Amino acid sequence: MKHITFRNCSLALGILASAAVIYLMYQHWLFEQWAREQAAHGYFICGMSVIGVVIGAGVALIVAAIGSVLGLISYWRISRPRPRRRLLEPLLIVAFPLFCIFVGLYRW
Repeated sequence: MKHITFRNCSLALGILASAAVIYLMYQHWLFEQWAREQAAHGYFICGMSVIGVVIGAGVALIVAAIGSVLGLISYWRISRPRPRRRLLEPLLIVAFPLFCIFVGLYRW
């Protein structure tokens, strides 16, 4: 049986946060299409679902930050010389969801 390590928890939280952000960006895209259709017909548009997307993205970033901290702890716990590429894991865990949020919410 494998032990639960900080690195495994870090990677699991990173994947979870990334999946949540991708799902939330998909929901945002669906809302934008629906809002365009409603506006074309002159109907009322409620933005409550966009608030849900923003709150969900914030929660996903908190999960990614926790995963990144666990990744940094696992990096500091290994003996020297530490591999440099292991330092990229905690940084990418936060960078990917942030990238998706900024690209997904930015209006060209």
